[in-house]
Amino acid sequence: MTYWAALSFVLLSACNDSSNKKDKERNEVTSNNNIPIHRTATLQNEIKKDSIEYADSTEILGKTYIAIYTQNDTFCILNEKSDTLFIQKGYTPNFEFVDFNKDGLNDIRFYYMTMPTSVEDLLLFDKTTMTFKEVENFRDYPGAVKLGKTKYYYAYQSDGCDDMNWHSDLFYIGDFKIYKIGTISGRECFNRDEKDGIYIRKISNTKEILTTTLPIQTLRNYKKHKWGFIKDYWLKNYNKFI
Repeated sequence: MTYWAALSFVLLSACNDSSNKKDKERNEVTSNNNIPIHRTATLQNEIKKDSIEYADSTEILGKTYIAIYTQNDTFCILNEKSDTLFIQKGYTPNFEFVDFNKDGLNDIRFYYMTMPTSVEDLLLFDKTTMTFKEVENFRDYPGAVKLGKTKYYYAYQSDGCDDMNWHSDLFYIGDFKIYKIGTISGRECFNRDEKDGIYIRKISNTKEILTTTLPIQTLRNYKKHKWGFIKDYWLKNYNKFI
């Protein structure tokens, strides 16, 4: 067990003990810096000191944050004062602190292993509230990769037929929401409505507009086949979708 996992025992105990105090009986209270502190008794009672499956910590802007996942499928984030900043069920113990958006501050990325890419959840660190917030519908954009120093990302997803049909979405994140602005679709397997090929569409106000069609043989020009094509195309053409 890591040092921080051991420390989390103490913090969880303090968190549970504090819920017994009369001034902490509300389901939600607010700290001095206006960060919402969840004190939901039902969830807290489910977090037992001996049920921690994984715990990790990071330091952001001089403050320590501890993330804990329990065997009863509860994930929570505590600060160094043992305040519960975030608590929710339904995540996975496969998570890590990582600077996803390259702003110099660690975020939390969850991994659900699937093939050929990993489905994920994402909590971004919010400097305004000094806590973490979930990015809506991030699971719909597996294997997301940042495009250099831009604010844009691209993801990859199989559409079946042994991964011979697939698509890659171009998007950005704003106010913890995803905005899709483009997509590349590869089709080379039993397509009823489309010929084999690469179809590139711009998305404006949720409306998809076909802008480019390329032969599927285009992928042969790239060392990493479709993976090389996708990366190269988005890097060179993302500004056409803004």
